[in-house]
Amino acid sequence: MINTEFRAPPHSLEVFIKKMFNAPRELVFRTVIDPLQIPNWWGHSRFTTQVINMIVMRGGTWHFIQRGKDGKEYGYHGVYHDVVIPEHLVYTSEYDGMPGQVTLETDAFEEQDGKTIINSTVIFPSVEDRDQKLQWGMEEGANAMTTRLNELLERQLMHERRDFMMTKMEIVPVASPSRACSMPHVSASGSAGLTPTSTCAGGAQETSHRQALSWMCARAENSW
Repeated sequence: MINTEFRAPPHSLEVFIKKMFNAPRELVFRTVIDPLQIPNWWGHSRFTTQVINMIVMRGGTWHFIQRGKDGKEYGYHGVYHDVVIPEHLVYTSEYDGMPGQVTLETDAFEEQDGKTIINSTVIFPSVEDRDQKLQWGMEEGANAMTTRLNELLERQLMHERRDFMMTKMEIVPVASPSRACSMPHVSASGSAGLTPTSTCAGGAQETSHRQALSWMCARAENSW
C-alpha cells in the first residue's frame, strides 16, 4: 500500500507531501510531537536519530542529530512558529551543514474514518535549493518516514487494544483448590488447547476466567 503522495511542481519553491496513517488523529499528533518517539520513526532506518532538544510550542526550538553506520553525523534544527493541537504544526527546518538555507514547513492533520492524513507543504528559499534537495533523495526520505511512523502507530494501537482488554475484563477468583477440577489451558502456540469449561468433583462446571482471559489475549495478539 502506498501511504505517501509526493508532488514537486516544476519551477516552484514548494513541495507538497500527503501522508496517510491507519490511526486516529490524536494518536498521530501525540506521537509526532513526542521526543521519546522521534528516534523510532524520524528519518531513514539506516540512520539513528538523537533528540538534542524539542520544545513543541510557539517559539520553541528543535534539534536532531542523525548518525550513519559510517559514524558521520548530520544535524537538523528549527523553530516552531505555530502549534495547534491536534490540528497543525508550522516550523522551520535547517540543515546544520548548510546554514542559511531554511525551509518553512506546515503539517495539517486531518482525520477521516478513524484514519489520519497529514498534508505537508514545504517552502524553500529558492528553486535551486529545492531541486538540490530533491536530487539528494527528499522523496525517498518522506516515504521512509511515513512507513516507519505507520509501523510505530500500528504497534502502539496493538498495545492499547491489549491494555483495554486487560482492564475492562473482570478477573474473578479461580475455583477452590479443594474441588478437583480440570482447568482450561493454553497450548505453546497460544491459539489452541482451550477447554471451554472445567468439570469439578461436585458435578458443577466452572470456567477459569483468568486462564480464559490469557487465551483470549493470545488469540487477539495473533490476529493483530
